[in-house]
Amino acid sequence: MSTRKQEEHRHEIKVGLTILVGLAIVIFVIFAIGRQQGVLEKRYVLYVYMSRVNGLQTGAPVRLNGVRVGSVIGIEFTEVAENQRIKVTLEIMTNVQNLIRTDSEAYIGTLGLLGDKFISITSGLPHNAILQSGDQLIGTDPVDVEKLIDESVNTFDELRKATAVISEIAEKINSGQGTIGLLVNDPQLYNGVTGTLKSLQQLKKEFENSDGTIARILRDTTMYNELYTFLRNANLLADSLVNGSGSAAKFVNNAELYDKIVNDLNEISTLLNKINLGEGTFGQMINDDELYRQLQKTTAQLDSLVKDVRMNPKKYLTVKVF
Repeated sequence: MSTRKQEEHRHEIKVGLTILVGLAIVIFVIFAIGRQQGVLEKRYVLYVYMSRVNGLQTGAPVRLNGVRVGSVIGIEFTEVAENQRIKVTLEIMTNVQNLIRTDSEAYIGTLGLLGDKFISITSGLPHNAILQSGDQLIGTDPVDVEKLIDESVNTFDELRKATAVISEIAEKINSGQGTIGLLVNDPQLYNGVTGTLKSLQQLKKEFENSDGTIARILRDTTMYNELYTFLRNANLLADSLVNGSGSAAKFVNNAELYDKIVNDLNEISTLLNKINLGEGTFGQMINDDELYRQLQKTTAQLDSLVKDVRMNPKKYLTVKVF
């Protein structure tokens, strides 16, 4: 074999060894990264139904309590109970299956400043059942950021308008315009209020040190006790009228007695009207002047007769003896 062929053979061997070493390194890296990322781990599938996904993409990571345990492998529209929903398919490592249970919840989170989306799952309580492959996770719809931003813009706009109005009012108050401006800036009002307070304090001192009627009433507890006793008796009287069984209570509560009294008063009123109109004996006696004069004359005659009988009894009494 010539020297040139030997050199070519050695060169081919070196190239082959280099390729083998490179392939070994690549395979090692793939296995290392795959083991680190869980690519080579056994997995199972869970489903989440949401109304919106806010930009979630296939291949997005799935995290359990912040730890990556899988990825999103499918996003599609579907109909659930006659409602249009979005079905998100998750592929999760089986080594964390015992942590995901029927009370676990899935929601969409934002990763970093770039806003990359991921699915976050909360671990369930130990007494709840473990979700199996093909089961459904409880899904929580994400916040509609665009709607929230629009509402925030409207809110800030309203706040800006309100701030402008408040600034205008404050400026008017500072310049002494309007009632509040005069109240704030007028020193005479302050002096007047101060004088009134001083007068009230002086009046308070005079009441405390005075022996007048008002001061005695304010200091003496007798009036309070008497007023309390009066009110208590009034309450007792009112209670006895409402709930008692006496005459007054019957008059207050018995509707039949009230009606009877009203009827009697009406009859008396009718009788008096008849008498005033001269109807009946009493009416004629009260309203007929001639009858009045005759009665007066008869009364006078009877009076004269009685006097004459007293003075001359023999004239009217005759005793015969047989």
